[in-house]
Amino acid sequence: MHAKSLEVNGGTCYTITIINIFISVSKDLGIGERVKLKELRQLIKDDPAYQNLTTEEEDKMKHEVLEHREQKKVGARPTNKSAAQDYRVQLIQMNKEVCF
Repeated sequence: MHAKSLEVNGGTCYTITIINIFISVSKDLGIGERVKLKELRQLIKDDPAYQNLTTEEEDKMKHEVLEHREQKKVGARPTNKSAAQDYRVQLIQMNKEVCF
């Protein structure tokens, strides 16, 4: 799901394979729009590249998902409110270290 979501939502184009002919289809999404989970599942079912994955490909995809999750835990915050909360916590911690 993660790989297909990056492929479809992350870029502006995705590729559908039909009888060994590659057809590039433009997916025009507006700002902030994403392909829904139900549509992603259907895209995965329809894409033969995702049907017969080797164990190495599956392991690579799993590793990428785990890296993404880890990055989200420690990475930059997506909203101003969460960034401000991080900043406040850091200032409190620095104040405790300096004053005590």
